[in-house]
Amino acid sequence: MKRWCFVFLCLFLLPAALQASWDPTAPADDRDWDLADDDIRANFAALGTLLNISAGATDVNLVAVENVMAYGATGDGETDDAANIQKAIDAVETAGGGIVWFPSGTYVLGAALTVTGDDITLIGVSHDTILQSDDSTEINIIEGADISDFTVMNMTLDGNASGTSDAGGDNTQNGIRIINDAAAESNILIHNVVAEDLYGHGFRIEGSEDYATTNVRIIGCNMDTIDDRGVRTKFCGRVRVGGCNINDSRGAVFLDMCHDSISVVDCNIVNVGDLQAGVMIRGYGPTSTGSGTSTIMGCNDVTIAYNRLWDDGDAGMGINTSAHISHQTIVGNIVRGTWTYDGITANQGFCSVNGNLDYNTGTGNAYATIAGNTVEGVAQYGISGRSGKYITITGNTIKGTSYAGIYIGGRDSNNIVVTGNLCHTNTYYGIYINDCNDAVVTGNSCLYNAIGIYGISCVGRVTIAGNHLANNSNYGLWLTDSMTTVDLGQNYYYSNTNGNMNDAGATYVSTAIREDQDDLTAYLVTQTVGWTLDVDDDASTDDYQFDDDAANTTEQAIKLTNVLPAYAELVSCQLRCFETVTDSNTMSIDVGTSSGGDEILAAANTDSANDINTTGAGDGPELVATNAARSIYVNATPGANWSTLDAGRWILMITYIDYGQVYTEKNP
Repeated sequence: MKRWCFVFLCLFLLPAALQASWDPTAPADDRDWDLADDDIRANFAALGTLLNISAGATDVNLVAVENVMAYGATGDGETDDAANIQKAIDAVETAGGGIVWFPSGTYVLGAALTVTGDDITLIGVSHDTILQSDDSTEINIIEGADISDFTVMNMTLDGNASGTSDAGGDNTQNGIRIINDAAAESNILIHNVVAEDLYGHGFRIEGSEDYATTNVRIIGCNMDTIDDRGVRTKFCGRVRVGGCNINDSRGAVFLDMCHDSISVVDCNIVNVGDLQAGVMIRGYGPTSTGSGTSTIMGCNDVTIAYNRLWDDGDAGMGINTSAHISHQTIVGNIVRGTWTYDGITANQGFCSVNGNLDYNTGTGNAYATIAGNTVEGVAQYGISGRSGKYITITGNTIKGTSYAGIYIGGRDSNNIVVTGNLCHTNTYYGIYINDCNDAVVTGNSCLYNAIGIYGISCVGRVTIAGNHLANNSNYGLWLTDSMTTVDLGQNYYYSNTNGNMNDAGATYVSTAIREDQDDLTAYLVTQTVGWTLDVDDDASTDDYQFDDDAANTTEQAIKLTNVLPAYAELVSCQLRCFETVTDSNTMSIDVGTSSGGDEILAAANTDSANDINTTGAGDGPELVATNAARSIYVNATPGANWSTLDAGRWILMITYIDYGQVYTEKNP
């Protein structure tokens, strides 16, 4: 571990000391990695002098640093460089660990690069460092076995699948494949790596049933045109996938047989095929009989947050967690498109703690929070909590599904809370309750569905109260006679076509207002409205424009006059970038109630397509109701003169509760 840390000192501190022309403190995407080859050689020569290292050296004082070109690699895009690169890797392994450096170039490979030692770092200049399979060979670009403290950074791994034929199977061509099955290994880092045009997986990392691989990090990577998964792990713990872009894959992220501390955060996932999930996490089951770590079963502490998933093809589920998972948080994700099944599913089944299974005793091993997500247009359920325990579904927006906004139920489901969600324009149900015990459904808004809330086959206590059920084309609330223990509180109905409620013989243990269902005096009116903005003030068809003739970087403010009605409470605000800003590396934007101040949305760079700046899930009202309409200001500051900008386009959306309209309807 000490050597591994020193590798990073060499990577990030020594080049700065040698006055290399890159800034180690800058974000990875902003560094000037594209050095001239002479500069690279000079810097590494100086580094070698300081550390008493030469090409092929085996007597290394601290850490080896080897340039693959010193071993005969050409990077010319034609010569098979595999054998010479392997010599550089072998030299570093012989030295006990260190750095293998790849200058810019295309390194054609007729065989996989194999790593078998610990403390190895493979680093390129940028994505212009390309490791490419040759036209006749289907290989793993980089493969390792039983290794720890292994890093790959700043390069492109090109499977050249368009130039080879598929030999079949998912092990024959991966960008990186690591199999650790002889001992417990740890510390795998893949950072700023592109994996593309592969028959297998982008990155495949596995431990074994007896020996988990831990501390696996895949950060800031791009995966494109992958026949299998973008990221595939198995028998791994403490896995983090963050800031990645995954396009055209058969399942973007599949973390299988996991245990402990799993996170998938801030990823863009587009076009998942073959009915697979965008993100799938499956826990470590109870089948192991081995002798190593096999008694550590179940998967604890899972976070899936602030990812963006789009699909217009044959994807399965957006986000799916299943089997042996405990304590999971699914928050702030956006799932849109023609997903064939559910948008988000927490399918927990049964869980295990300390090797002991808990099938249905209700002792509280599940625990899931699904909060602040947006799901649109999926084919079945927007969000479902299936066969789970202690699930909270709160503050989500689900619309336009082909079946139901939220589904809760399944085998032995209990202790489910569904609160504060907005479910609208779903084909059948806003919320569908089936076979649940001890469920609480409260404070939700179900609008413009066929049925607002539908309940069936629940023998345990179900509380339904404080929900706003309006403009549904059938009933606001429909409870069947198989609902045998219903605690019905005050719900609010308005303009449901067939009536407010059809109880069909449900059995109640408490009915606050059942005797006067048709005499309710309140309902909720929620509105979500939006405006488009861009930087072209000449021929724009958008609602508002910034002045793109200004030869300065001064903050500009656009006033949206009186867009929040009197007596309305602002619930949330979201700014999303439609079109990347060009000719400026930043565009800082905030939203407030005055020009340059009183922020609703704090200033943040929102300058690349699909960037989002939004209010937090579960926050209180952003603006409380007043007796006057109010304006909102969008304040923007570019990183270059306004007059140099060629593109940039956004949509600002706000959601508010219109108490004034309610008052007017009931007191005309």
